[in-house]
Amino acid sequence: MTTIDQEVQYVRSLLAGTIRKRKKKPKIRMWIINNMLLFTVIWQLFLVIVVGLCEWLFSNEDAVLYTAIVLGSFIQFVQLVFIIITSIKLVKQLKHRTASGWFLVQSYLSVIILFSGIYTLIFQINDDLFYSTTLTTDESKPASIFTIYTVFLYFSGTSMSTGMLE
Repeated sequence: MTTIDQEVQYVRSLLAGTIRKRKKKPKIRMWIINNMLLFTVIWQLFLVIVVGLCEWLFSNEDAVLYTAIVLGSFIQFVQLVFIIITSIKLVKQLKHRTASGWFLVQSYLSVIILFSGIYTLIFQINDDLFYSTTLTTDESKPASIFTIYTVFLYFSGTSMSTGMLE
């Protein structure tokens, strides 16, 4: 009989609001979400620095190309998954009206940085897909990875900002 009384008391307290349900543990740690932009920048800098070092160390262009393609594909895939997961978190926060302005800014800038990395990867695979005088130093050799990434960072930023104005 005491267990039934305890259950009734528990249900009454739930209805009265004195006992609240335990919060779920977040699937993504808050410090990861709060530093989303930092992780994005670190991932992309790592890619650019490694490919830049390969350009500097190896004279074989195929070795640099294959390193850029393999490492770039892996890093861009991980970054894309990370941004998709945090975007889902952002949608939930927008639904509950708890999204912070800083999280919105980080999401926006992270997408710009992600796409600049994807464009750089595509350019490394086939440089005929993009035309720019700053992307090639002469007819035979493309510019350094730092120059290419900077051009695509500008391209990605202008694409994102003009797309929002329409």
